[in-house]
Amino acid sequence: MMALKNPNTIINLSSKPHNHIICLLDKCKNMRVLKQIHAQIIKEEDSFETPLEVSKLVSFCAVSPHGNLDYAKTIFAQQQNPSVELYNSLIRGFSSTKHPLQSLLLYQKMLCSGLKPNNFTYPFVIKACTESSMVKYGILVHTHVVKNGLESDSYIQSSLIHLYASGKDLNAAKKLFDMCSELDLVSWNAMIDGYVKSGEMDLAQAVFDRMAVRDVISWNTMINGYGILGRIEDAKRLFDDMPKRNVVSWNSMLAGYVKCGNVEDAFDLFSKMPYRDVVSWNAMLACYAHSGKSNEALALFDEMQALAVKPTEATMVGERVGKHLINLQPQHSGRYILLSNIYAAAKRWDDARKVRNLMKAKGVSKVPGVSVIELKGIIHRFVAGDWSHPESNNIYEKLWEISTRLKTTSGYSPDTEQVLLDIEEEEKENTLSVHSEKLAIAYGFIHLGPEEAIRIVKNLRVCRDCHYVIKLISIIYGREIIVRDRNRFHHFRDGGCSCLDFW
Repeated sequence: MMALKNPNTIINLSSKPHNHIICLLDKCKNMRVLKQIHAQIIKEEDSFETPLEVSKLVSFCAVSPHGNLDYAKTIFAQQQNPSVELYNSLIRGFSSTKHPLQSLLLYQKMLCSGLKPNNFTYPFVIKACTESSMVKYGILVHTHVVKNGLESDSYIQSSLIHLYASGKDLNAAKKLFDMCSELDLVSWNAMIDGYVKSGEMDLAQAVFDRMAVRDVISWNTMINGYGILGRIEDAKRLFDDMPKRNVVSWNSMLAGYVKCGNVEDAFDLFSKMPYRDVVSWNAMLACYAHSGKSNEALALFDEMQALAVKPTEATMVGERVGKHLINLQPQHSGRYILLSNIYAAAKRWDDARKVRNLMKAKGVSKVPGVSVIELKGIIHRFVAGDWSHPESNNIYEKLWEISTRLKTTSGYSPDTEQVLLDIEEEEKENTLSVHSEKLAIAYGFIHLGPEEAIRIVKNLRVCRDCHYVIKLISIIYGREIIVRDRNRFHHFRDGGCSCLDFW
């Protein structure tokens, strides 16, 4: 018996024919379900893996974005005589990974076993040659294509054009391009990409101009090429003429402005972007950093954190900004904290610790987050994890009570991703649970009536987790809470905030 997705839905595979198993495999969406189906097939006393079942299993594991290549290899290794289809699935899977040479090893094994590759084999073998820069081996594969009479296949042709163009053999690529029986979009784009990567923009433009139909990839490739060469006017002309843009189009144009050091136009474009991904943010950060605009870069990095944009390796341009700021203001604690947080976000814990140690060595102390609440003319001050208040026992008891209710009522779970410390998950949750604004709110609960607004002032920006918690408190307890942080006023009511989650 096996459960799928809905725990109340039990499927007995022993009473179903093989075509039902195939149907289940076709509908499979993740490895957990696939492993359940596979295990049940193996368990069935009178059942066995049919060639079609094996093909479906390997195909999902090797090709699906939700698959697992190692599991595919395990199934493949258990087959006495793997079929061409099984080889094709694994070759295709590995061609898109960081280990494309595995595809070439599988291709050699396939040939040694006496199997004949087909038109589904070669595009991904050639792709693996391109990805691993094995152009000479790709030329050998090209001879196999001709020998097997598959040189007219449009997918194989476009793969070969891409191979030769990437290897800077533009004459061979152009010869293939001119001989193509059917020039599909992939072939046109492969030829354009080859010229662009070689800096031959005039030749790329000539091919582009000949295209009867273009897709967004055609336009993006050209814009990116002009931007790299600093021909920003040509890039802008194409960008303005585009019938439809995606985020790559905007990023390519933005990268062109960054390349030229055109900060004003870069920011203008960045501001108009309908959607930004991490590449967009990184490009704008790089533009500020290269132009020496450290304050603007710092503000942008703060905005990235506020919007929960995860810095990638490319965001390490922020590292240069952080170091530059420290050199400019060696006694400013915020500059050290910025650089430390950049390292921590990238899980570079040793570097983060070095920055903290540098702070101590220079006698620079971090400004602690402080939240204050005024009651009956008396100001009560709280810092994270503070036990100095005379009513601390009652405050923490109330805070625990609030936290428990939020978890049971709304399913609240602490947002530990923003705790940039190399500590266990439980410690991260504890760190978040005693932030200063939460302590102040708990104190307000103790001393203010249910109809009275809780008003708090904090010297730093409210963190994402606290912001979410206060929104939950406002709706679950029906409380009005007003927080003034470093950036703005936050008026929490009925589960929403006046800042619309942008601060």
